[in-house]
Amino acid sequence: LPEMASVAIANSPLAYGLAIVENAAHEIVTIEGAEPAAFADTDIRLLKKAKSLLARLPVRKLDVLACQELGKEVSGAGMDYAVIGRTDIRGIANPDHIEMVKLVVLRLTEATHGNGIGIGVADYVPKTLTDGLDLKSMYENAITSALGEKCRIPIVLPSERETLQAAFATCWNTDPASWRYCQIRNTLSLDEVLVSRPVMEELGADGTLEPLEFDDEGRLLTIL
Repeated sequence: LPEMASVAIANSPLAYGLAIVENAAHEIVTIEGAEPAAFADTDIRLLKKAKSLLARLPVRKLDVLACQELGKEVSGAGMDYAVIGRTDIRGIANPDHIEMVKLVVLRLTEATHGNGIGIGVADYVPKTLTDGLDLKSMYENAITSALGEKCRIPIVLPSERETLQAAFATCWNTDPASWRYCQIRNTLSLDEVLVSRPVMEELGADGTLEPLEFDDEGRLLTIL
């Protein structure tokens, strides 16, 4: 990509560029101008700063992580691998700051228009999610980005309730009272999370513990 960008810049009538860096709360923390010749160096330097400001999950170890939604407007890969701790790309190691046993994804964002790239890193998904996939769009995205692994379909369960049940049943922890669970809206929205008692106690947080609620069709009602 840097080589392609240098060719495009050299052959485009560009006078100036403006780099903007946001923090995890989507607040602008840096605005910096650069001439075309300095685009690459500026990008490398500010990218390091941007990564240092990214939101992270509140704990390192989880039995189950539930991501309510994925989408292209959340991340080009559907979910930010730096948040969930999984790349699942052959030859590339997963980030080591998260130890997660099972990952479930429950829904697609409306804005992703059926492009579910990123679904391949999940362990379980509900049928309602796969029914909404635009396979043509998703596979075209995967092929052009050379990220075919991101579009592999995981195990599909009839409902969101059964999707979560499968994750807990296979997380290698047979004591429900000690299940370490975290639920996020998406990998861009981490200012609020839902967690189980063991995680809440580790964080020293105050909160009300309530069971997850579902409707008659097994759709999760306890959402962020």
